[in-house]
Amino acid sequence: MDAGTPLPLDAFSPSSDDDDAAVVVPQAMAEIDGSDWGQLEISEVQRRLEADGDFVILQLAATFTTPLQLSGLEVLVNAAGLRTLEVDGTYCVPSKRPMPEDREGYVLSDDLPAGEHRLAWSYVWNPPADPDGVTLVPPRILGLARCEAEVDVVEGATALVLDGPAPGSVAVVLDGVALPMSVDAPARAAVPPGAVGQARLALIFTGEAAVTRAARWVR
Repeated sequence: MDAGTPLPLDAFSPSSDDDDAAVVVPQAMAEIDGSDWGQLEISEVQRRLEADGDFVILQLAATFTTPLQLSGLEVLVNAAGLRTLEVDGTYCVPSKRPMPEDREGYVLSDDLPAGEHRLAWSYVWNPPADPDGVTLVPPRILGLARCEAEVDVVEGATALVLDGPAPGSVAVVLDGVALPMSVDAPARAAVPPGAVGQARLALIFTGEAAVTRAARWVR
């Protein structure tokens, strides 16, 4: 059996051009003025805070999974009242890209290894009716669903095999063309005959918590 030619995974970057590919964080562990509310939908946290109608310090935390090593991860949150935003204890910095009016973008400059990570963010929360009021929205993480890299397709390659993702949890696009995927484990994409040399490769993760440990071209 062909052991294949390894494809380095450290060259991939999250694609932040397509907001539709963002991963939404709908729930979080909520702490209000030091009181633990447990894990709730973001919308439920907002509803309860509005019902109380008081000024509070709100801390939120959630986990997410990077499908492979990534750099330049970008998180979009609601703009008003934000105090801190960090991933695995490292603070994110404001993005310079234009954002919708109700959101701000923050970028993590450090590389993130493949696997599970902790997103934590906090607010000075006031009722939305106040001039500096806050309406919470679920954070959106850009790039987790789609990662891209310039790669070299080895001569004679018939397939790209990904170790880690379950069949059906990832799609492969080579120079804008979606490759046929097998139903076998590991995930296997058929490479078009004659494809060789430099190309743009995109991995689109359709399943939750898919982690790619290795990839290889096989002949």
